[in-house]
Amino acid sequence: MKKFSIYLVFLFALLVSLTSATFGSDIVISPLQQQNFRPSNLPPIRSGVAGVTNGSANVVLSTPVQSTWAGIGGFVVELAGVSYTVANTTSTTQLTLTTTYAGITGSVSYRIFPFVLLRIYALSTFQPKGASYIVQQGSPGSASWYKQVGVSVISDGSNSTAYIPQMTLDATTDAVNPATQNSRYFAGFYRQEGGLISAYLCFEQFRLPATTTPTSWSAICTFNQTTTQPNDPTTYYTARQLDDRWRACSQGQSYYFSSTGVRLSCLTYGSGLSLDLNTGTLSATAAATLDTRTFVYGAAYGMVCDGVTNDQAALNSAQGAANAAGKRLILPAGLPARHP
Repeated sequence: MKKFSIYLVFLFALLVSLTSATFGSDIVISPLQQQNFRPSNLPPIRSGVAGVTNGSANVVLSTPVQSTWAGIGGFVVELAGVSYTVANTTSTTQLTLTTTYAGITGSVSYRIFPFVLLRIYALSTFQPKGASYIVQQGSPGSASWYKQVGVSVISDGSNSTAYIPQMTLDATTDAVNPATQNSRYFAGFYRQEGGLISAYLCFEQFRLPATTTPTSWSAICTFNQTTTQPNDPTTYYTARQLDDRWRACSQGQSYYFSSTGVRLSCLTYGSGLSLDLNTGTLSATAAATLDTRTFVYGAAYGMVCDGVTNDQAALNSAQGAANAAGKRLILPAGLPARHP
């Protein structure tokens, strides 16, 4: 019996150790109320009747919400005058709360305040320490975000406040692969249809440490201010500045400078040119139109101008034709005409 008890204690200690290793990289960031947050073109407050049960976290809405809300949590819903945080939009007519509803069972009035999306993007792919999953890289503004929460924007008539819910992110500084331990995130506020409102935090890119874990957004700013991240805007470019300089062109286009400076524009080839996308070879697909009203072309009289062929007779014929017609003579491109 004594050996069995020792075995149970050992097993419990092992489970605790494995659990702490698995979730050792998780960083829980406290909720935040950001004052004077006033994005334009927010949707109106959504209201109606909801079915609720005392002690349950499920809320059934009388009017469906947009299907694009599926899976989104973090925003605020007011039930019978009491505010709750939504953990997940289970379906277009059902919400799951982060806490259980504490009120009278039945039908109550509800209000869903307008919300924006706070999206976190991983700027490089990395595997957090103790995790079996991979945090995939995503370009800011794309659908490949790492985390996304709804941030309710509530106005009291004189002030507009953004209610940023609690979030859990992985540390970037203790990635399994040492080469990716400098991984960074990008945080930005987006409208529900996807348009960027503004970047969040003091830096466009930020890291999260595994030790001395920052548990607030302000602490994350403090940590990133003390790292070796460059702060002189004359010696580095942010990801957004690079994207602005290197335009996003379509397949088969090239770059050109439309004006003096370092900003590139997209070049589209006309009907007489084609680009081989495999080799990058630019070819003429249509012969140039010859202006025979103004010029006499030496090639039409047999001139080659390859430095080998004797072009004297052809040159005499072409020059004579040009003189007789009062036109200019155009020689073929290449080496000077060879004479005997």
